Amino acid sequence: MNSNSCILLSLLFLLTISCQQQSLTKENRDRPKIESTQLSDTLFKQEACFYFAYFNTLKDRILILTDEDTVNSPADFTSCLSGGNNWAPIHFITHKLDNEKDNGTQTAENFVEAPGYLYQVEKKPLTNEAYTLIANDKFIQTRTLKSWQHPSDETTLIENYRKGLGQTEVAGIRLLGKGNDFQLFLTEFKPQQDSASVRLEFISGDKHIVLNQKAAFDSISTWRVDDAGEFGLDYYQLMYVFSNHGNIELVTRHTGVEGDHFVLYREENGRFKITHEAYAYFGSF
Repeated sequence: MNSNSCILLSLLFLLTISCQQQSLTKENRDRPKIESTQLSDTLFKQEACFYFAYFNTLKDRILILTDEDTVNSPADFTSCLSGGNNWAPIHFITHKLDNEKDNGTQTAENFVEAPGYLYQVEKKPLTNEAYTLIANDKFIQTRTLKSWQHPSDETTLIENYRKGLGQTEVAGIRLLGKGNDFQLFLTEFKPQQDSASVRLEFISGDKHIVLNQKAAFDSISTWRVDDAGEFGLDYYQLMYVFSNHGNIELVTRHTGVEGDHFVLYREENGRFKITHEAYAYFGSF
């Protein structure tokens, strides 16, 4: 084979490789991209996102309550709830790393030593609560906070609600809150054989949104650590009520012996579904 033939074959080989690479490049370009499990910053900014969080003693700093190793775009969380229906501005400071002096609790007393995503409250919030909710702009823009209170005629409202339950064996009822256009009741039913149950019911006119919760009944723990099978109506608290495109969302706090359990319930087809949960550990009483 002469030199001209070798050169020609080399050129043909290189041309073939080039065409294959162009074909692969076009194939990759046309193929839908598979997002990683962690949201990109661009996608994250389009999502309505929030975290449960807790204050330090002075109420001027916040740490996020999360088990996640990484929080996407922490600087995008720019507001926290304070004083019920007021949003207070915050800004991200830093991600605090593990500290040997940390005792593992999420409390104001351990705040300085605790790891997590740290925020500065730009204006001291009007609240005595230990916990709050922080959100990005999209979350705030897509939701309306609904005002509520504990009315003076609470006993009458509870008795009227109890009548509607008929002959059902009721252990206790609490009116968690009353707004201008809604009432929220929590009912604990007497244990039946090997099960205990509670009902969360949001009533607004003819609209009834219900969440029935059941648990196996035993003497060790049904709902919380060492609860002796009792749900503990007095340990259950309504924190916030949102209207999200006409659907109701509730944020609640349930205090146990060793910590608090936070839940966001979202209305779906006349029922409440748990969509987000968080825990704050504070140790035994």
